[in-house]
Amino acid sequence: VIGAAANGWQPRIRRVICEKAGQLHLQISDADWQTLHHLKVSGLINAQDIALLRQLAGGGRKGERSGQLATIDLSETALIAMPDSAFFGCATLTYLSLPKMLPELSAYAVANCPLLNEVTVHPVLNRIRRGAFSGCFCLTGIQLPNSLENIDANAFNSCTRLTDVELPQSVLTIGSGAFANCKRLQRLVVGR
Repeated sequence: VIGAAANGWQPRIRRVICEKAGQLHLQISDADWQTLHHLKVSGLINAQDIALLRQLAGGGRKGERSGQLATIDLSETALIAMPDSAFFGCATLTYLSLPKMLPELSAYAVANCPLLNEVTVHPVLNRIRRGAFSGCFCLTGIQLPNSLENIDANAFNSCTRLTDVELPQSVLTIGSGAFANCKRLQRLVVGR
């Protein structure tokens, strides 16, 4: 859980630089599957690398390996399109920093990540697609950028610990059920 450690404590973060997309697997050892908890990736990545990160964060599909990765920082990656369901069902993921140049968060991008409690979104994001955060039961809040224009249907559906959301003035559309079943949502501020 982010923020639960003693004041001043910082986790040991493994930093990886990918000079070529699709090559992240070359920097992940067998031991990393059980011991890697915090990872910062820089450079070029693609859908193949995202699939590996999903597995490392406990989102392995049937027959796939799953790791123990809790935090992923992609802020310094050159990724401008994230595949749908990129981090769907990551059982151990608690924190994700999205790529700084990502204009759109894909459909079901981090849906059903039961421990995800913090996501860093950067200033160029203009759309959150269908169900992107649905079922993220531990997400308590999110800072949405002034560039955001569209929040698609069910984007935050069943984020049961979400308590406070401020929508920037730039938001033009909010899809059906975008905040459905957010049972603890006490405050939704639209455009200040």
